[in-house]
Amino acid sequence: MAPIETVKIDFIYDISSPNSYIVFVTLLRYRKAWNLDINLRPVSLDGITAITGPGAANPVPIKKAYIDRDFGRMAERWGLDIRLPPGRPSPASLLKLVHFLRALKDVESPDVLTQCTVLFFEEYYSTHTSPVAPAFYDCVIKGHPASRGQGPLSESRFKEIWALAASAEIEERVQKDVKEVVSKFKTFSCPWIVAYKVPLDDRPLSREEKLKNPIERTDYQSFFGPDRMDTLAYYLGPEYEWKGPFPDGRERFLPRALGLPGLPVEFNPEALNSDLKAML
Repeated sequence: MAPIETVKIDFIYDISSPNSYIVFVTLLRYRKAWNLDINLRPVSLDGITAITGPGAANPVPIKKAYIDRDFGRMAERWGLDIRLPPGRPSPASLLKLVHFLRALKDVESPDVLTQCTVLFFEEYYSTHTSPVAPAFYDCVIKGHPASRGQGPLSESRFKEIWALAASAEIEERVQKDVKEVVSKFKTFSCPWIVAYKVPLDDRPLSREEKLKNPIERTDYQSFFGPDRMDTLAYYLGPEYEWKGPFPDGRERFLPRALGLPGLPVEFNPEALNSDLKAML
């Protein structure tokens, strides 16, 4: 049974971050199980690294080779079709997309923003449409790439939001968001999870307690990356059990994961689409 108390989560993400896709889907999967209120906050990863430094966005070659291999393993375990786009478009090339998502957040419901985020992740990592091509945005009008139908936005509504996204007002908000998440949450990359624990544990601490536990006393804590979901569960409390990529505890043990020969995994887009629709 899900915890009675709702937990507010700020999810700070950029479509250019593949780990953002994994964490995004994970939060959706656990939304009911953990009674989460997820506030999507699209940001410019390029803008963040411009302030904090390149960091993980530009790893040394030997680290990049490891990250690519490890990410393939994670995507496989999570049951997602995530293949890094040819040419690895830079976060800067997705700035228009960040502006569009920020405008969308201002004028549409959280559900529409969630649906559009799902479609953009799929278009970027599964369909491999160039994010700088106008056709990239067709997904929010036509629906899932694997089964085109009706998307969350009509063509006329898309044009309205597209025009808003090009405004100076949205550009200013995107820049303001970047400065806020860096200064307040100390964000240095994406995905970034901010969990608000209520009520705040505001008991006065002794000097000995402060030395033993130097974690800043705030009504929230920040978590970076998909490998911190178990730590997030620990922070929230014993009723928030982390069971892996799926809240029912199932695992996708594949032949090669067990060291046995096996055929390449075949991605089933219909299964993924039905899984995502059930979460929305």
